[in-house]
Amino acid sequence: MSRVDLRIEELVLDGVDPGDRIELARAVERELARLVAERGLPAALADAESLDAGRIAAGAGDVRGLGRALADAIHGGLSR
Repeated sequence: MSRVDLRIEELVLDGVDPGDRIELARAVERELARLVAERGLPAALADAESLDAGRIAAGAGDVRGLGRALADAIHGGLSR
């Protein structure tokens, strides 16, 4: 099994409580790992310098759900 290091230098999240940052980061990391294991690495990953994942609506107080939505948007954006 190969190891992949993905670094997200900046993630702009308007309206997210700063106290949720760590839980949100862990949720994104877990979901991205699951998506890559399930769907593989997007071909565009090697050439991506930036990615606009668009707007994501999440329910209030659902940090894990927001993490899953972010990971899906990131993986989907790289797969386009």
